[in-house]
Amino acid sequence: MSRVYTTDAIVLRRGRFGEHGVLLTLYTPEDGKVSAIAKGVHRPASKLAGHLEPLLHVRLLMAKGRNLDVVTQAQVIHAYGVLRDDLYRTAAAWYAVELVDRMSESRQENRLLYDLLLGLLNRLDGETSPDLLLRFFEMRLLAYLGYRPALWRCAQCGAAAEGGTALFSPGNGGVHCSECAPGAPDILRLSGEALGLLRFFQAGHVTQWKEDLASPAGLQESATALRACVRALDERAPRSLALLDRVRPAAMAID
Repeated sequence: MSRVYTTDAIVLRRGRFGEHGVLLTLYTPEDGKVSAIAKGVHRPASKLAGHLEPLLHVRLLMAKGRNLDVVTQAQVIHAYGVLRDDLYRTAAAWYAVELVDRMSESRQENRLLYDLLLGLLNRLDGETSPDLLLRFFEMRLLAYLGYRPALWRCAQCGAAAEGGTALFSPGNGGVHCSECAPGAPDILRLSGEALGLLRFFQAGHVTQWKEDLASPAGLQESATALRACVRALDERAPRSLALLDRVRPAAMAID
């Protein structure tokens, strides 16, 4: 087996490694989350400088190492200039890559998750609403990690979901019927509109979105439910969430 290989990757995170190197956390289509090092990046003549920043989509030449693989060459595929020029879009991207970093295991291939993150970054580099993109991202992230919320039937007994408001438990798998809800933790009472939006985010596609599909209140309610689902899997609030909330336009604030 060759010790040298080429892979595309999304740079999730980087830190110092020794005096001149960097330690990278990458997400790749073939191996999922991968830790690697790049040597000499901080030297003035380094050809890798500027090619290994977080939120870049890159193509890498790598050499397998005993403990960590080594980046020997890097080429930027997409630098996301529009995204980086907009603080809110940048914050949304940081939130997404932090979720992928924290909620995925190392060296576990998940091509769906790679494509999901890459698609989010590509769309954040355009005109689609960051909040809308994050709702689709959160819902699909849950599904691709094996935690698809039950939205059509009770997560406990399987009874068809009741009409109107819904009793939703982020930590217990989704909607609950009135008989099962008392035993579930952290029950949220969702409006029919919010439940419909969650179903749309789960089954639909962002390109099918129409502005009259939801009110601002319904979008905020569905966002609160999805954020609670993410927190149920990882109790620590993402550090990037504070920045995202701070720079979010006031009309889009989430409780």
